[in-house]
Amino acid sequence: MNSIMYTNRISYLNNILDIYGSEIKRMLLQGDIYFVGGAIRDILNKSRESITDIDIVLENPIEVLKNLKKIAKFTTVVLDEDFGVYRVYFPEKNIYLDFSKLQGTNIVDDLERRDFTINAIAAKWSGNHFEIIDPFNGVKDINEKRIKTIKRKNLIDDPLRILRAFRFYAELGFGIEEKTLSYIRELKFLVNESAPERIKFELSKIFQSPQSHKTVKFMYDCGVIQEIFPFLSSYKGFFSGKRHIYDLWDHSLKTLENIEIFFQSKNFPIPLEEDLLYYELEKGFNFQTILKICALFHDVGKLFAFDEK
Repeated sequence: MNSIMYTNRISYLNNILDIYGSEIKRMLLQGDIYFVGGAIRDILNKSRESITDIDIVLENPIEVLKNLKKIAKFTTVVLDEDFGVYRVYFPEKNIYLDFSKLQGTNIVDDLERRDFTINAIAAKWSGNHFEIIDPFNGVKDINEKRIKTIKRKNLIDDPLRILRAFRFYAELGFGIEEKTLSYIRELKFLVNESAPERIKFELSKIFQSPQSHKTVKFMYDCGVIQEIFPFLSSYKGFFSGKRHIYDLWDHSLKTLENIEIFFQSKNFPIPLEEDLLYYELEKGFNFQTILKICALFHDVGKLFAFDEK
């Protein structure tokens, strides 16, 4: 992707900011304000048709929020007081902005602490266009569809990033770079140090992807999903009867794969209202997601109930 092409793509950010209104847009284009994270990645990758959430990094988010209050109605949620992270939700438009205090002495310091190169790209308004700040070649990795950590320490600082690698593998269809994979295999035991609700969120995103069975298999081969669900280690090599041609792990994975085939072909073996599949039971979990999770774990009782006789 040449520089002209990605400069043209990032100009689309102008159109997105228009949604927030001209006064808010004007404020967001003043001073040392950087647009970062998933929105920038997805604009460059053209992987989302609409973007309703934008991450913003700046020196003094509190001051900007005070000024923003003078021109707009919104609800503020403190996401992380220690790191100065605030979510601003605009209920009338059902969109939000995340403001984060700059970490380090400059934007490159801030980007260096992020999870993967594809998420360590910033855009800054330079007066008549957006300037791309890409110190770790994230644009190249987007173009080559590669998930690459900036450094090993970043996975240690926040082990949830191990799961996020597989989430992006599932959502974006990118491959995980070999050195990053070696770090993941080495550090996988740290995953459970993350808060359970954060683990749950990443897993929900993985199971929402249309071919989650491939991602789950990849996680198993790397030993990651067994860290979260240790009993899955016992699935491999466990045959629950003479009529089974697969061990319990392959059987469970095949069940997940087949239910995904049913969903995609819309040829489910029992009468089913399609709209019901997308009914959200709680944030991130609709009926389709729950059915896929049930497919993977449907035989867990066999480990305890199996009788060789």
